[in-house]
Amino acid sequence: MPSLPLQAKIAIRDKWENGDALQSSLKNLAAIIGLPVVIEPEWHLLLAELDTFYGGDRALLVTSIVNCVVDWTTAISEIIEDDSLESWTELLLEAVSGRVLIFLEVSDKNTSKMSTSWSEARQGFIITLPKKQLDRSDELLPTFRGNLLACFGGGGVKDESALEQSHTTEAEAEDDWANVVKVEASGKVVEEPTRAVQEATATTTRVKTKTLPKLESLPRPDELFKKAPYYLTIGGSSDEIHVEGSHSPSLKLLADYLTRWCRVNHQDSRKPPAVQVILKQSAFALGEWYDLVVLTTKETRYSLSSHVSVATVAAFVEGVLEYDRISTQGGSLMFRRDVAFQA
Repeated sequence: MPSLPLQAKIAIRDKWENGDALQSSLKNLAAIIGLPVVIEPEWHLLLAELDTFYGGDRALLVTSIVNCVVDWTTAISEIIEDDSLESWTELLLEAVSGRVLIFLEVSDKNTSKMSTSWSEARQGFIITLPKKQLDRSDELLPTFRGNLLACFGGGGVKDESALEQSHTTEAEAEDDWANVVKVEASGKVVEEPTRAVQEATATTTRVKTKTLPKLESLPRPDELFKKAPYYLTIGGSSDEIHVEGSHSPSLKLLADYLTRWCRVNHQDSRKPPAVQVILKQSAFALGEWYDLVVLTTKETRYSLSSHVSVATVAAFVEGVLEYDRISTQGGSLMFRRDVAFQA
């Protein structure tokens, strides 16, 4: 891990590792739920994203994050201790795997609101921080409460004020799909290309720069690789296929689709899927970003004669995701898509 600035190290030691308010709130939550609570921030990535919004005051940045986590633990503790919300707590206990995992991320959207959500893929809660200096306000607790109650499909919970708070959103940017119309002096109405079309055209006519960009000018990987071109490769054997890609949403859609339609192995008393579909988190992103899908029958090969098909995956990549095949080498297929997907 890159070395942290001294001021940040001191703040993390004093406010995070030894901070009474934070440690007490985490211990209290663990005692209430009866499970260990684990939160290990990627401090160097959080600083890289938020440092400029605090004018280089790392102590204030760390303190703001500490306050945010304290408010989050307060909100979830109140829900768990509320007897009327017992159904939500039961769903939480079913979802976690022996411990409560909490991840800190920075939003890649233009929002001024903090939020939290449940990640099925990461089996934990995500606290999303906005790209701005954080303000501790009275609205934070009901916001977190509403977001939490919306997890697990709402859990049959009826808390209208909290749920309403969780659905409060910022004004969205202009609609990429909206048609742009102009009226010429003659009165003739001319429909101009949408922004989506303009961006797609720009992708194919991009002028290449002659100099390398500055490191500081590059966005983090989960933002950078949302831009086309996207690359994807398929390789493997009849019992395990690896699908690597630069565009996480493409991989997630593929994994979700195959998971949804996979048969169950009834010869195993555990009733596992005939093919395991495993999404692998990228090592190079702050948010939820995947760069590998593994399809494997190794767990079921002794009880079921299933196999995984490269052709099926390739058909999805070309037919649904509309990637173009660009090469076939050494048993691996490589695809590319030059037109960016709309967010």
